[in-house]
Amino acid sequence: MIHTGGKQAGHSLIGVLVSIAVLGGFSLIIAKKVKQIEQISRPIAYSAKIMDMQHYIHENFDCEQTITNASCSDIATFVTTFDKKGRALTDAGSTEFGDTPLKASCVNNTYNFVYESLNGDWKSLFDDIPIVCPLPSSVELAQACDLKDTEIVSYETTIDFPARADCDWNDPSKGNLDLRQGYIQAREVQTFNVPPLPEGAVLCDFHLKSTSNDWHYDDFAIFTLNDAILALTNKSIKKNLSPLETSEELETDAEIFKWDWDLVRGFHIEGNGGFDVSGECPESKEKGKKSVCKLPSHDKKGKVEIKPEKAIMQSLAVYLMEKREPLKLDMIITGDNDVDTGGMLNDCAHTGIGFDLKIDYYIK
Repeated sequence: MIHTGGKQAGHSLIGVLVSIAVLGGFSLIIAKKVKQIEQISRPIAYSAKIMDMQHYIHENFDCEQTITNASCSDIATFVTTFDKKGRALTDAGSTEFGDTPLKASCVNNTYNFVYESLNGDWKSLFDDIPIVCPLPSSVELAQACDLKDTEIVSYETTIDFPARADCDWNDPSKGNLDLRQGYIQAREVQTFNVPPLPEGAVLCDFHLKSTSNDWHYDDFAIFTLNDAILALTNKSIKKNLSPLETSEELETDAEIFKWDWDLVRGFHIEGNGGFDVSGECPESKEKGKKSVCKLPSHDKKGKVEIKPEKAIMQSLAVYLMEKREPLKLDMIITGDNDVDTGGMLNDCAHTGIGFDLKIDYYIK
């Protein structure tokens, strides 16, 4: 009985050992699976943390370029805000974002952010997922004229346009046609080239004012800045012209028309309201927003003053930034057929006129 009992005890012991081995095997398999899952999930979670860090820096410093150019004195503020657990970093050192080590250092007055990768190497925070630094749009730059901290610079000068006697009729080099009653056949242009403004200048304001009150011209006068019409003494002239293609983001109903002699030449003025149609300057319909626009009527004496309102200036600034050309102010006088008028002004003629010009801008 004892022998038999010994065999039964031995069998039980073996069974227990087998059971332990089997359970151990299952445990080992489970442990391996868990480890595999961890190995799979850790990089995913790790990448998410890196993206979180990048996103935070992007939101607080605009873009990588800003960080590179930022002052080292700001680094303590950055890490104090960044470290949600209250661990701050001074000019050099390290902190952790969750369990992801992050180091920041300041060399030659520029930032350097690195994190510890999974294999233990230290990598730039921007190597894996670069943060793109978007340039401000032309619209944003134009609207920045109204910001409180924008530093406005003024350019001021005087302009003198000498008197002119008549048109150069039928001149192919100028695109002028022969005389014809009631049609815009010829035009003469006087130009003032604004000295180059500093690179990155964004136009904020424009003010042109004559120095006398008795300027006289015939037939019509048009003032343009790089072909953008600032004023014209007969608004029907723009019938064949098109507005500038400025961005819809400006959300303005104001239209600035672009001067094009090829489209105006030969225009039948008598068939479109005649010589006495009033002039105008571009402006929006927004209540209380009016451009300063003083122009003598057809064949009358008077003063000139042009100062576009804000919505027009923003459209003009966007247009000029996209053209990327030096500023050029043109005074254009047109004619149909008047010559040798016996003491009266001939067509394309005007008396001499002086202007005070002021241009406000800032450097982007």
